[in-house]
Amino acid sequence: MADLRAGRVAVVAVERPSLDTWRAQLDMAVILLVLLATTVLLGWFGLGNFAHALTFAGRLTGAVLMTVVFTTLLAAGAVLDHWAGHTLQYSNNSAVVRTG
Repeated sequence: MADLRAGRVAVVAVERPSLDTWRAQLDMAVILLVLLATTVLLGWFGLGNFAHALTFAGRLTGAVLMTVVFTTLLAAGAVLDHWAGHTLQYSNNSAVVRTG
């Protein structure tokens, strides 16, 4: 924890998850499946709104949905890196923030 008077902060090592068990593999597969399904569904509606909406509000909604699609794809990549790759230092934080 933090000792603010001395200006020191204790660093706690976080153990990375592994895909050794079937439960861990199932967890990762379900999370990725939900994220990718969300990406496809939001992309379908977002692109339709962005390209064919008759009002500015409809086009703006499509643009917002396309931004969410990009964020969801980044979340899927962060989850995959967190569980399997371990190449990025902050992939666990990215996965939590983007999926939450």
